[in-house]
Amino acid sequence: MRSSSCRAAVFEAARGLLARAQEVGDVRAGVPVEQLFKLVNAIALVTETEPDAAGQAAALLDLIFHGLTPRP
Repeated sequence: MRSSSCRAAVFEAARGLLARAQEVGDVRAGVPVEQLFKLVNAIALVTETEPDAAGQAAALLDLIFHGLTPRP
């Protein structure tokens, strides 16, 4: 029961942060917080056994945040 209330609190806080990011145009509208958590979890799972897990996770997050298009 306690983990359920903790999960709800984390998701509620994340929803607020996501909403603010969407309001200022840093994140596109329509992105559900549940998908963001799944994405971060997936990155953690695929990098956890890498020799440089933190570096690999950071590189994948950078790819997600900045996409595949070249930077000017």
